[in-house]
Amino acid sequence: MDYRKEIERISAQEHERLRVKYGVAVGESFAYILSDVNLAAYPKPQHGDTWGNWKYNAKTLALNYVPLNRDFDLEAPDIFKLIFHFCAKTWMSAKDAGNLIFALADLMYRDYPSAEKQEKFIAFAKRKTRRKVA
Repeated sequence: MDYRKEIERISAQEHERLRVKYGVAVGESFAYILSDVNLAAYPKPQHGDTWGNWKYNAKTLALNYVPLNRDFDLEAPDIFKLIFHFCAKTWMSAKDAGNLIFALADLMYRDYPSAEKQEKFIAFAKRKTRRKVA
């Protein structure tokens, strides 16, 4: 299944459900409380799901770039370095790079609003030093 398209479909349904719940007119913008979102409606990525040219292999924990049969190891020690390595390839289009980022987000940070991941992110951010710009 094209995972990103499925997420977009479910997000549209969830947006409509919340619009009705909050009594907002069609086309009117609104904000909602994250706890009101039905996260259970969003499926977990499964073996064989795709994001454009990227295909998830749950057995090897890799994303395969199908046109060239290249694997992106999801257990790589430095995932950021690997992202930049792949994006620097001449065969990588901007669309493929975007789909790679979406796939990584869906596979690795699907439950991002969880308290544990927020705490880890805040702790990481506090360790970073900011450079002052003159």
